[in-house]
Amino acid sequence: MNDNLLAPRKYMQVLLEAGGRPKATLHSFRATFNNTLRDLGLSIEDRQVLLAHSASETTKIYTHPNFDLASGFVNKV
Repeated sequence: MNDNLLAPRKYMQVLLEAGGRPKATLHSFRATFNNTLRDLGLSIEDRQVLLAHSASETTKIYTHPNFDLASGFVNKV
């Protein structure tokens, strides 16, 4: 693979390491964006559009449980 195509990924990893952050990928940023929008109440259809997914099933792949939010609801019971 062409090194120039990998350059943004390398720079991102250098910046993350310098900031003491764990390794991440561009896809992990997409997942974080999706989950943040979900936590703010945005519908799956709207998130699908913003992530440029052709199907909501793809958006669901990037959706992960928010245990902090869920435990807050459980504690109210």
